[in-house]
Amino acid sequence: MLNFKIKRLDNIKFDHAELLAYYHTLKQDYRHMMWKPPPGEFAELICSWAIQTKMKNPALPCNPYHLPGDNPADFNNDFDTPTELIFGFSKKILDTFPDVKQTVITVHYPGTVLPWHTDTEEYLEDHYKIHIPIETNNQSYFQYRDEEFVLKTGHAYLVNTEIDHATDNRGITERAHLIFKVPTRCIDGILNTEYVL
Repeated sequence: MLNFKIKRLDNIKFDHAELLAYYHTLKQDYRHMMWKPPPGEFAELICSWAIQTKMKNPALPCNPYHLPGDNPADFNNDFDTPTELIFGFSKKILDTFPDVKQTVITVHYPGTVLPWHTDTEEYLEDHYKIHIPIETNNQSYFQYRDEEFVLKTGHAYLVNTEIDHATDNRGITERAHLIFKVPTRCIDGILNTEYVL
Protein backbone atom coordinates (compact mmCIF):
# COMPACT_ATOMS: atom_id res chain seq x y z
CA MET A 1 0.00 0.00 0.00
CA LEU A 2 1.36 3.39 -0.98
CA ASN A 3 1.64 5.88 1.88
CA PHE A 4 0.71 8.80 -0.40
CA LYS A 5 -2.10 9.63 -2.79
CA ILE A 6 -0.22 11.13 -5.74
CA LYS A 7 3.52 11.53 -6.16
CA ARG A 8 5.10 13.54 -8.96
CA LEU A 9 7.87 11.48 -10.54
CA ASP A 10 10.54 14.05 -11.31
CA ASN A 11 12.95 11.18 -11.99
CA ILE A 12 11.06 10.37 -15.22
CA LYS A 13 12.18 12.87 -17.83
CA PHE A 14 10.69 13.09 -21.30
CA ASP A 15 9.97 15.44 -24.18
CA HIS A 16 6.37 16.59 -23.77
CA ALA A 17 6.32 17.82 -27.39
CA GLU A 18 7.07 14.27 -28.55
CA LEU A 19 4.20 12.91 -26.44
CA LEU A 20 1.86 15.57 -27.80
CA ALA A 21 2.89 14.77 -31.38
CA TYR A 22 2.20 11.08 -30.74
CA TYR A 23 -1.29 11.91 -29.44
CA HIS A 24 -2.04 14.11 -32.44
CA THR A 25 -0.93 11.29 -34.75
CA LEU A 26 -3.44 8.98 -33.06
CA LYS A 27 -6.21 11.53 -33.50
CA GLN A 28 -5.33 12.09 -37.16
CA ASP A 29 -4.32 8.64 -38.42
CA TYR A 30 -5.70 6.05 -35.98
CA ARG A 31 -9.34 6.98 -35.50
CA HIS A 32 -10.20 3.38 -36.40
CA MET A 33 -8.55 2.36 -33.11
CA MET A 34 -10.39 4.95 -30.99
CA TRP A 35 -12.89 3.48 -28.54
CA LYS A 36 -16.07 5.36 -27.64
CA PRO A 37 -18.56 4.22 -24.99
CA PRO A 38 -21.87 2.82 -26.16
CA PRO A 39 -24.84 5.21 -26.06
CA GLY A 40 -25.51 6.28 -22.50
CA GLU A 41 -24.11 8.36 -19.72
CA PHE A 42 -20.54 8.77 -20.99
CA ALA A 43 -21.04 8.42 -24.75
CA GLU A 44 -20.12 12.02 -25.64
CA LEU A 45 -17.71 12.62 -22.76
CA ILE A 46 -14.81 10.18 -23.08
CA CYS A 47 -12.80 8.23 -25.62
CA SER A 48 -9.59 6.22 -25.52
CA TRP A 49 -6.89 4.48 -27.51
CA ALA A 50 -5.65 1.14 -26.14
CA ILE A 51 -1.92 0.82 -26.76
CA GLN A 52 -2.01 -2.58 -25.06
CA THR A 53 -5.32 -4.34 -25.46
CA LYS A 54 -7.43 -7.06 -23.86
CA MET A 55 -9.05 -7.91 -27.21
CA LYS A 56 -8.34 -11.25 -28.85
CA ASN A 57 -8.13 -9.25 -32.08
CA PRO A 58 -5.63 -6.43 -31.40
CA ALA A 59 -6.77 -4.54 -34.53
CA LEU A 60 -10.09 -3.66 -32.86
CA PRO A 61 -10.74 -0.70 -30.55
CA CYS A 62 -10.68 -1.75 -26.90
CA ASN A 63 -12.39 -0.15 -23.94
CA PRO A 64 -10.08 0.52 -20.96
CA TYR A 65 -12.31 -1.19 -18.38
CA HIS A 66 -14.46 -4.25 -17.88
CA LEU A 67 -17.95 -2.98 -18.64
CA PRO A 68 -21.36 -4.55 -18.05
CA GLY A 69 -22.35 -6.44 -21.15
CA ASP A 70 -18.81 -7.27 -22.22
CA ASN A 71 -18.68 -10.67 -23.87
CA PRO A 72 -15.82 -12.64 -22.23
CA ALA A 73 -15.35 -14.57 -25.48
CA ASP A 74 -14.06 -11.37 -27.14
CA PHE A 75 -11.28 -10.71 -24.65
CA ASN A 76 -8.05 -12.23 -23.40
CA ASN A 77 -8.54 -10.25 -20.14
CA ASP A 78 -4.89 -9.44 -19.50
CA PHE A 79 -4.59 -5.96 -21.10
CA ASP A 80 -1.07 -6.61 -22.33
CA THR A 81 -1.46 -7.62 -25.99
CA PRO A 82 0.48 -5.24 -28.30
CA THR A 83 -1.42 -3.15 -30.85
CA GLU A 84 -0.41 -1.18 -33.95
CA LEU A 85 -0.22 1.91 -31.70
CA ILE A 86 3.15 0.87 -30.27
CA PHE A 87 5.50 3.32 -31.93
CA GLY A 88 7.13 6.61 -31.02
CA PHE A 89 6.50 7.74 -27.46
CA SER A 90 4.43 4.70 -26.46
CA LYS A 91 7.22 2.35 -27.58
CA LYS A 92 9.63 4.24 -25.32
CA ILE A 93 7.26 3.66 -22.39
CA LEU A 94 7.01 -0.08 -23.05
CA ASP A 95 10.74 -0.43 -23.66
CA THR A 96 11.54 1.49 -20.46
CA PHE A 97 8.93 -0.20 -18.24
CA PRO A 98 8.62 -3.74 -19.63
CA ASP A 99 6.33 -5.02 -16.85
CA VAL A 100 3.54 -2.51 -17.42
CA LYS A 101 0.11 -3.40 -18.67
CA GLN A 102 -3.06 -1.66 -19.79
CA THR A 103 -1.23 1.21 -21.46
CA VAL A 104 -3.89 3.57 -22.78
CA ILE A 105 -4.59 7.17 -23.69
CA THR A 106 -7.86 8.28 -22.13
CA VAL A 107 -9.60 11.54 -23.00
CA HIS A 108 -12.13 13.30 -20.76
CA TYR A 109 -13.95 16.06 -22.60
CA PRO A 110 -15.25 19.13 -20.72
CA GLY A 111 -17.94 18.19 -18.24
CA THR A 112 -16.74 14.63 -17.68
CA VAL A 113 -17.20 13.40 -14.11
CA LEU A 114 -16.09 9.87 -13.28
CA PRO A 115 -17.80 8.75 -10.05
CA TRP A 116 -16.11 7.58 -6.86
CA HIS A 117 -14.43 4.19 -7.16
CA THR A 118 -11.35 2.14 -6.33
CA ASP A 119 -9.42 0.01 -8.79
CA THR A 120 -10.07 -3.37 -7.25
CA GLU A 121 -11.00 -5.60 -10.18
CA GLU A 122 -9.05 -8.84 -10.38
CA TYR A 123 -6.78 -7.77 -13.25
CA LEU A 124 -5.73 -4.66 -11.32
CA GLU A 125 -4.51 -6.39 -8.19
CA ASP A 126 -0.94 -5.53 -7.21
CA HIS A 127 -0.75 -2.66 -9.69
CA TYR A 128 -0.68 1.13 -9.41
CA LYS A 129 -1.19 3.69 -12.14
CA ILE A 130 1.22 6.15 -13.66
CA HIS A 131 -0.44 9.14 -15.34
CA ILE A 132 1.34 11.36 -17.86
CA PRO A 133 -0.88 14.32 -18.78
CA ILE A 134 -0.82 15.17 -22.49
CA GLU A 135 -3.37 17.98 -22.61
CA THR A 136 -5.24 19.33 -19.60
CA ASN A 137 -6.44 22.49 -17.87
CA ASN A 138 -6.33 24.02 -14.40
CA GLN A 139 -9.89 22.91 -13.65
CA SER A 140 -9.41 19.21 -14.38
CA TYR A 141 -9.19 17.47 -11.03
CA PHE A 142 -8.10 14.08 -9.76
CA GLN A 143 -10.06 13.83 -6.53
CA TYR A 144 -9.87 12.01 -3.24
CA ARG A 145 -12.50 12.39 -0.54
CA ASP A 146 -10.43 14.96 1.34
CA GLU A 147 -8.20 16.45 -1.36
CA GLU A 148 -8.05 17.17 -5.08
CA PHE A 149 -5.12 17.52 -7.46
CA VAL A 150 -4.43 19.14 -10.82
CA LEU A 151 -1.92 17.01 -12.72
CA LYS A 152 0.25 19.23 -14.93
CA THR A 153 1.69 18.48 -18.35
CA GLY A 154 5.42 17.85 -18.53
CA HIS A 155 5.40 15.49 -15.53
CA ALA A 156 4.60 11.87 -14.72
CA TYR A 157 2.65 10.97 -11.58
CA LEU A 158 2.32 7.78 -9.54
CA VAL A 159 -1.31 7.53 -8.45
CA ASN A 160 -2.67 5.46 -5.58
CA THR A 161 -5.88 3.96 -6.95
CA GLU A 162 -6.56 1.73 -3.94
CA ILE A 163 -8.08 4.80 -2.25
CA ASP A 164 -11.57 5.97 -3.22
CA HIS A 165 -11.10 8.50 -6.03
CA ALA A 166 -12.90 10.30 -8.84
CA THR A 167 -12.17 12.77 -11.65
CA ASP A 168 -13.92 15.99 -12.65
CA ASN A 169 -13.06 18.03 -15.74
CA ARG A 170 -14.67 21.40 -14.98
CA GLY A 171 -12.58 23.15 -17.62
CA ILE A 172 -13.45 24.08 -21.19
CA THR A 173 -10.74 21.93 -22.82
CA GLU A 174 -10.14 18.19 -22.93
CA ARG A 175 -8.06 16.27 -20.44
CA ALA A 176 -5.95 13.61 -22.19
CA HIS A 177 -3.64 11.35 -20.15
CA LEU A 178 -1.32 8.52 -21.08
CA ILE A 179 -1.93 5.95 -18.33
CA PHE A 180 -0.29 2.63 -17.57
CA LYS A 181 -0.27 0.19 -14.67
CA VAL A 182 2.92 -0.88 -12.93
CA PRO A 183 3.23 -3.89 -10.61
CA THR A 184 3.59 -3.12 -6.92
CA ARG A 185 6.86 -5.08 -6.89
CA CYS A 186 8.35 -2.50 -9.31
CA ILE A 187 7.40 0.64 -7.36
CA ASP A 188 10.59 0.94 -5.30
CA GLY A 189 12.71 0.66 -8.42
CA ILE A 190 10.61 3.21 -10.28
CA LEU A 191 10.82 5.68 -7.40
CA ASN A 192 14.62 5.32 -7.13
CA THR A 193 15.74 5.17 -10.76
CA GLU A 194 16.44 8.05 -13.14
CA TYR A 195 14.70 7.62 -16.49
CA VAL A 196 15.22 9.61 -19.69
CA LEU A 197 12.72 8.62 -22.35
